[in-house]
Amino acid sequence: MVSRAAVTVILLATLSLGGGASGSLAAPPALDVPDLRGTWSGTWGGTPLRLVIFEQRDAGAASGIYVGSWLAVGHRQPGVSGVLTFRNRSEDLSVSAEGWLGASAPGLRLVVHAAPTDGPQQLTLTLVEPQRFIGTGTSRFRWGPQGAVELTRAAELPGR
Repeated sequence: MVSRAAVTVILLATLSLGGGASGSLAAPPALDVPDLRGTWSGTWGGTPLRLVIFEQRDAGAASGIYVGSWLAVGHRQPGVSGVLTFRNRSEDLSVSAEGWLGASAPGLRLVVHAAPTDGPQQLTLTLVEPQRFIGTGTSRFRWGPQGAVELTRAAELPGR
């Protein structure tokens, strides 16, 4: 358990480092985020991969330093949630997935986390075209997919 004195010292040090003339931290720049909801299909390390994004949030989970339930330093990031389906031991496995969006060169970055029972997984993707992500993925278990990821969004059905 952290003492109140330690929390106070950390908070004061953090605020003084981020100070500037006004003593407050600048808000992160707004992201221009397209609607990413839908079915994205492709490969992960040469095996089939599907990411279905059901929900997209303008302000997802907050990252930073908390004092109790108060976010002292940091900001909320836009995010997504859905289902990741990958090949695991010759079978397709679907798990819940959460993702966070951020700016990167040359485009929008999406970091997706999933936690199947075998261990955590992470995809780091860049939107290189309006309907195409490329990047890499890691599984923290040796039989899970590893390496290059490429996903393309499935075409919408007419009338949807």
